[in-house]
Amino acid sequence: VATIITNNKGENQVTVFKGASNSLTLEDLEKFKPIIKNCDILLVQNEIPYLVLQEALIYAYSHNIYTILNPAPAVYDINTIIPYVNMLIPNKAEAMQIFKQDIDTINHNNMIITLGEEGCMYINGGKKKKYKAYKVKPIDTTGAGDVFCAAIATQIKLSDNINGIIAFANKAASLHIKKAHVLDAIPYLKE
Repeated sequence: VATIITNNKGENQVTVFKGASNSLTLEDLEKFKPIIKNCDILLVQNEIPYLVLQEALIYAYSHNIYTILNPAPAVYDINTIIPYVNMLIPNKAEAMQIFKQDIDTINHNNMIITLGEEGCMYINGGKKKKYKAYKVKPIDTTGAGDVFCAAIATQIKLSDNINGIIAFANKAASLHIKKAHVLDAIPYLKE
């Protein structure tokens, strides 16, 4: 359950009662391992207990499943699980908290730092590239990062062109923030 307050600029503040997702156990994960094993990609966030998150990433990675971690909210020290993450997608504040440095000095392989209305930055092998966001008038930015990550996940196995993958995700996020309400605003592929 979440309470979402959105201002007249479309910016939001979310208060979450963790409830069911905070109750997940390693035993619950065991039930899902056959499903995970048959997936191409595992996309996870820090909204589940750390031990479940860690085990899910290790399990998927050990079965050659492409793993994506969106470390939101930044409530865990994820340095011990980063070796099991193929792509890391934090926002600017999360990246600075994880790496304890400004984003301009972070050096990590295969990471996208989302920058809100400024777009995002891709870091890989010591190289950095910024991508501008589409200019739209936001109605509600709630869930934009989630949509961005999901869009990356849908494209990452279809293409090795990171420029095209990020363009797709930026477009999806920009379409999302042009509508109100999180679920109703998720764009369809045809959009």
